Amino acid sequence: MLVILFGVSCVGKSTLIQELRSQFGWQSIPTYMTRCLRLGETEKISVSNTDFIEMENKNLFICANHLFGNKYGTPRKEIELAVQDQESYWILDFPISAKDLLNDYRYLGFIILPQSEKQLIEQVKCSNRIDRLESILQEYRNYYAKYHNWKQDNTSHIPVVNLPNRLNETSKTIYLLTTKFSV
Repeated sequence: MLVILFGVSCVGKSTLIQELRSQFGWQSIPTYMTRCLRLGETEKISVSNTDFIEMENKNLFICANHLFGNKYGTPRKEIELAVQDQESYWILDFPISAKDLLNDYRYLGFIILPQSEKQLIEQVKCSNRIDRLESILQEYRNYYAKYHNWKQDNTSHIPVVNLPNRLNETSKTIYLLTTKFSV
């Protein structure tokens, strides 16, 4: 089963992926990128710009994004394998602005939200990405803030607030909701 985490930069998606892998044995679909790995980052693969462009030209990505001077690509083959695997949970971080690219795939999506905009600003500061603050806040306001008032509907996108210092509880919530709403 494919599980997608949507969320603005610095909201804790990578940390949640690591926690779901560690606690529940979930598999992660790697994101290919042209930047170096951050400390503790295991769900991404760093490649050269030349290799990334070659992969992009071969249509190996479902989605290729250019963010903050780096390129990020979601591999098509791994998505297709995850969708077909009914025995395991596969998890991926994906931009909500490109969610329509997933229309041909069955998945369960979680929209990872900060408790508040103030909390998001603190997380940006703590992650030493203050130079990106304005673009992160703009993305949050444009795509994510509205989900704080979300009402249950027929979509496969479930908002989850990622509370500071409550990672274990957030990952358990995602796990329990996944078993409840499995597609």
